[in-house]
Amino acid sequence: MDKSWMHITDRFRSTKYREGVHQFITLAQAHATTNNIRCHCRNCRNNFFQTIDLVQRHLFTIGIDENYTEWIFQGEEETWDANDIDDEVNEVQNDDYVDDMDEMLDNIQLGSFTNVEQVEGSTSEGPTYVDPRAKRFDQLLEDAKRPFYPGYAVLPESYRESRRMEQALGFGYIKIDVCPNDCILYWKENSDRHDCPKCSMSRWVTRTTKQKKIPHKVLRYFLLTPRLKRLLMSKDTAVAMWWHKEEGIDDSNVMRHPRDSVGWKEFDQEHLSFSLDARNVRLGLAGDGFNPFNNMSKPYSAPGNEIDVYLRPLIDELNDLWENGVETYDASRKQSFQLHAALLWTINDFPAYGNLSGWSTKGKFACPTCNANTESLWLKYGRKHCYMGHRHFLSPEHTWRKKKANFNGNTNHRTPPSELSGHDLLNQLSNVGMYYLENVEGRESEDPMN
Repeated sequence: MDKSWMHITDRFRSTKYREGVHQFITLAQAHATTNNIRCHCRNCRNNFFQTIDLVQRHLFTIGIDENYTEWIFQGEEETWDANDIDDEVNEVQNDDYVDDMDEMLDNIQLGSFTNVEQVEGSTSEGPTYVDPRAKRFDQLLEDAKRPFYPGYAVLPESYRESRRMEQALGFGYIKIDVCPNDCILYWKENSDRHDCPKCSMSRWVTRTTKQKKIPHKVLRYFLLTPRLKRLLMSKDTAVAMWWHKEEGIDDSNVMRHPRDSVGWKEFDQEHLSFSLDARNVRLGLAGDGFNPFNNMSKPYSAPGNEIDVYLRPLIDELNDLWENGVETYDASRKQSFQLHAALLWTINDFPAYGNLSGWSTKGKFACPTCNANTESLWLKYGRKHCYMGHRHFLSPEHTWRKKKANFNGNTNHRTPPSELSGHDLLNQLSNVGMYYLENVEGRESEDPMN
């Protein structure tokens, strides 16, 4: 392929240069995945994606980089020199990093703007598509390309501008006002209220009418859905999302992956429509607290007993992801699909288990597995409960069941409590008042320690 035109200095009047530019753009456009192509003028040097008109303008006004003789970014096959292989093994090429970044931005752009409308007046070369969100995305990228110093890296002009770009690209959070006593979130049905319907506390810090209203407490909620979508917008992580089904080793005798667990397999059998698409996400919720900045004097907190109030946005989002899903772009397969998600596990210590489940993990009936059949003993002088019912999980013939002195002075021949299903637990929650009267209060009245 003749590339001598790249060295022509009279770019505007040379027919050969004009034809060379047309050849370059045609090749780049044929291998592009979006409406924009890489610009290799002397300033952009393949680092930035531009519109075709802008690329053409740069190549005439600025000129093409004369050292760029192998158009690998425009689809031309790369030629290798055997003498350069050893050098390339020991070098970290800057272009590799730039290419990865550009590819990531490509995937984000494709995944974020899948719905476009055809514009009237399309040319014979093909229909023209315009999406205002895509224009906004391109503008944000253009803003990020402004030089901080001539010839050096680019940065936003201010902190506010960097936050604006972050949120527009889907990495932000939403702020939700909270009752000072953690009764409710001022969200959805309560978003317009000015005081709490339970404790009557004002939503706002007392201020004069002329000043801006400041809430007592604010929840910063990082949305789950855009982060799940981002995982699939990167080609590498998208492959990892369905690896467990497409490439993982299926060995029921070895626990290599959570998909080998009983819970995962039973869930798949019960929800076949969900399990048919390996890209659907199964989630685990980590419920332990956190200590921001390693300093408890900071005005941030991790909710404990009132965590159910703060989990409301997450639960609503999980319900929507389960029932409706969200349209997501899979960069590895270059297609859009409806992504669904389900919460399978919680990961927490025992106190956090109580906060998440609503079952008290202390006191007379602290064991969530034994439930109302928890065998507890009150220590009179220690003034606390201890739990001696662990022997009924042993086999019926185990010698420890007959020993008295080593335990609480009694033998134990009880069978282990029956395992409660999810439906059983939901039934308890829906009838929590009646269940307490029939099972818990009745046993407390029979307890000689009361």
